[in-house]
Amino acid sequence: MSPPVSILMSACNEEPFIPEAIDSMLGQTFGDFEFLIIDDGSTDRTRDIIRGYDDARIRLLCNDGNRGLSRSLNHGLQHCRSDLVARMDANDVSAPTRLEKQIARFHSRPAVDLIWTGAVYMTREGEPLCPKRSPGLREAVALLKTSPSSLPVGRNNVNHMTVMFRRAAVLRVGGYSEQHRWGQDGNLWYRMLQEGAEFEYLEEPLMKIRLLPHSVTGARHGHSGTIEHEYYANICRLNGHYREALRQVARMPWSLGKLRLYASTVKQRLGSF
Repeated sequence: MSPPVSILMSACNEEPFIPEAIDSMLGQTFGDFEFLIIDDGSTDRTRDIIRGYDDARIRLLCNDGNRGLSRSLNHGLQHCRSDLVARMDANDVSAPTRLEKQIARFHSRPAVDLIWTGAVYMTREGEPLCPKRSPGLREAVALLKTSPSSLPVGRNNVNHMTVMFRRAAVLRVGGYSEQHRWGQDGNLWYRMLQEGAEFEYLEEPLMKIRLLPHSVTGARHGHSGTIEHEYYANICRLNGHYREALRQVARMPWSLGKLRLYASTVKQRLGSF
């Protein structure tokens, strides 16, 4: 018999963080699920850590080398046994009630195809940083629908690691695009909306997103090679949390860049009144 929900995670060299990510799912208040984890060619102990869990809900698939996120997720979708699929990243942490609340919303809204939630940022070490700013459902969907291309850039406010979707709705549009190294989530949401899919937003922050300055996301935003506190300060500033941004600036070593970042943050804070 198929479980009510499948959790889908892809992992590559996540040895420092994957135990916390897995534990946050195994500790959910809604425990009837399968947990499908794809090891995407890890060269560290990621695979051994996954195999060390004695939990029948975990199913491990191993890629023959690194195939990338899109191909891994598409591969996983073919093996998911439930129509409801919850995404999870291997370095993030889900709130204990995440599955329970998303499944309850699906049951109350049977026409909905995808539900995402609010999120908060944390540092590499797991220190709370700031809430992730996001527009409401109507604005987020409108931005995606009016994207100038099928690969939305800067218009995707649907937090990928928080989504739960109907597998059939995703497969109906061909799954994740395998042509792009990043942005594959916004591309998928765009195509789903074009086909008439219904989205829903749970504003409650049910995910903690770990910020890794040298990750794909960090490099894409031009932060690769910068000091972590500068990266964290910019994230807080962009999300309207200026007090935390200034706290992160204060932790930077003295430099002209620190002075400029401090000045721009104060200016932006004063302009927000």
